[in-house]
Amino acid sequence: MQERRASPRYTVKRAIELRWETGEVLPAWLENFSLGGALVRVDRRPPRAREVSVCINGPERQVSVEGTILEVRKRGGWMRRGPFAIRIQFAQSCSYDFFKDNVFAWAPPETLAEYESYWR
Repeated sequence: MQERRASPRYTVKRAIELRWETGEVLPAWLENFSLGGALVRVDRRPPRAREVSVCINGPERQVSVEGTILEVRKRGGWMRRGPFAIRIQFAQSCSYDFFKDNVFAWAPPETLAEYESYWR
């Protein structure tokens, strides 16, 4: 099957937070993302509001991307309470900081400059 996405999807596996304007915060697990969206796993059903912030709390700063929830799907069968998979479309392409903190987190500092040159 041919890939239909405009940008590749990156597998990440990292703890994040989903935040809503109502003040609700839900711990989540970022499974994969692309420049245009993400697949996130949560243990309990998220609020019904569709607008959400995908937040990464780093030691130096918080990086977030605004998005819209496209789909919430229960994983593991209909009898289970969770986890849930959430498909999120970003309002704009994800920022370089979000991309770098997820994709380049594994790169040694001396090689990071080489990878950054491809972004710019």
